[in-house]
Amino acid sequence: MKKAPLWYPFSLALFFAIYGSAFLSEVRLIAFAPFFAIAFHRISYVKSLWLCFLCGLIIDLFSSQQHFGIYAVCYALTSCICYKQKKHFFEEKSLPLSLFAGLISSVSSLTLILLTMLFDRQFPITTEILVSEIVITPILDAVYAFVWFTVPIKIYAYISSGKWKKFLEKTEESS
Repeated sequence: MKKAPLWYPFSLALFFAIYGSAFLSEVRLIAFAPFFAIAFHRISYVKSLWLCFLCGLIIDLFSSQQHFGIYAVCYALTSCICYKQKKHFFEEKSLPLSLFAGLISSVSSLTLILLTMLFDRQFPITTEILVSEIVITPILDAVYAFVWFTVPIKIYAYISSGKWKKFLEKTEESS
């Protein structure tokens, strides 16, 4: 997955952040979690803080549910917590990347709950909210990372490597 430039997974995440609620209105996924998992492997700690902060601002612009800036702070704090964990997950493999995206999603959800409690004192914490946000959402985010990120990035790497041209030449010769 290192063959794909960083703008490619960013555009996948941005597309899902903008249009994802239209297709999956019942499911709340953290659109940038897989992008963060990829970016943490490629950029420095300080750049990852800024990148997460800016992605949070993008989500803040599209969200009217929370106070403005809460996602930016949440994603920056998530970057602080999860950046060092990148050494336990390999970027080139699909499953570890999906698991890392799930971990980022879980930390981000927990951070968002804590920040919401800090700014909105009447926010009710129930067992259903905790299970939904810290267990179910990260599992769905890991599946989303596998389907929406690893498959298109592997297709991109296959096309950019030129192997598809050799495949087409072989099929034309055999015909």
